[in-house]
Amino acid sequence: MKPYQPHPLWVSDSTANEINVAATISTDNCVTFADPALTVGDNIVLELQLYSSTDSSSLLGQGSIAFIMEDYQDLATCTSVSKFSNGMYRLVCEPGVKEGDNIMVDNTQMDILGSSDYGKNTHYVILKDVPTDAATLKVYRDISDVTVNDDTKGPVRVTRGTVTISDTPAPSDIFTSLTLAYETPRVEATHEATTSTNFDIVSYWTKDSTEGTYNVAACPDVDVAADPLSCDATGYTSGTSLVNVLLVGFTDPDTNTVLESDLQILQDYYITGSFVSSSIIEWQWTMEPQTKSPVSEYLATIIPEDDSDPSPTFITAEVTCDTSDIQCYVFFLGLTSTNHYAVMIQPKSGNDYDSLNQVISEKVTGGTSASRGLRVSSDQLRGKTKPALML
Repeated sequence: MKPYQPHPLWVSDSTANEINVAATISTDNCVTFADPALTVGDNIVLELQLYSSTDSSSLLGQGSIAFIMEDYQDLATCTSVSKFSNGMYRLVCEPGVKEGDNIMVDNTQMDILGSSDYGKNTHYVILKDVPTDAATLKVYRDISDVTVNDDTKGPVRVTRGTVTISDTPAPSDIFTSLTLAYETPRVEATHEATTSTNFDIVSYWTKDSTEGTYNVAACPDVDVAADPLSCDATGYTSGTSLVNVLLVGFTDPDTNTVLESDLQILQDYYITGSFVSSSIIEWQWTMEPQTKSPVSEYLATIIPEDDSDPSPTFITAEVTCDTSDIQCYVFFLGLTSTNHYAVMIQPKSGNDYDSLNQVISEKVTGGTSASRGLRVSSDQLRGKTKPALML
């Protein structure tokens, strides 16, 4: 028996004119037709006929599916799909992927674990359990309440085509520094000289409320000359998260071809601070190693909002922490209560401090009263936890 065959696909425009449109059917019963020149509200009717013979002489049944142009007029047409590690995919589509659209890989529906902002022509998604030999991807939309056989309501699945998945070059060491800043949450980066003219910067981290899902923040098409490169990590809140930062290089205007990439994992330390007197700030952070080895040595750098302020007494401090505790502390002295200060924390890596794991706190506002009290115990003063050691 032959599968369903499309009888003339016809459309009815706003003036009720019927237009025949050529259509073909594939072995998986997908009907392909060229986009008719329609406007919002115009009708599309697909008539189907089922035959029992190869010469189409024995008609067993027929039916129709009717929907409107508005249901799919903004459905994405993708021109490239690039694969990275951790189930991350880069889709270049116009118009951009919309919220509620779905993804198939090799005609199997995929669970989307994380997605960057919808509506942009360059879109990043994290897919669950994609086969390593996956070859094709398509964006599709399920249109509900479609009229079937004139009266029955049902769904229809619409897509604008399938794209071959491209492998990307092996990651290389492009980042020279990487910073997570709490204030207007963002990621900042500097990089090696490169042949790329433009970068995408993507950061993603696990959602606290849902196991195995991610927040994804992407800044497509950042000028390589920007110093530093900067991308808002929209939705990020400070904690002990691991933040993945992906840098993707390409040459404008060929946005489809990925030339290089770098992926780094940055550990946040949930830094908090307050004035404990009119001239002293205490900062503390959580030594949560996550997948990294426990670190006992850190570099703390104070960042005054007003650079003309002659304080503080010292700018940087090496801090040695007790890894049997979960908190580490540093105190900066000689501050001005009318100024605002942030601190940057870097863990030690080998013989130096890790320039790829810099975390900057929110600014601490001035005050004359302590919010928690100055907590410098005799153990700290003896070196169990060194509040500050000037460089």
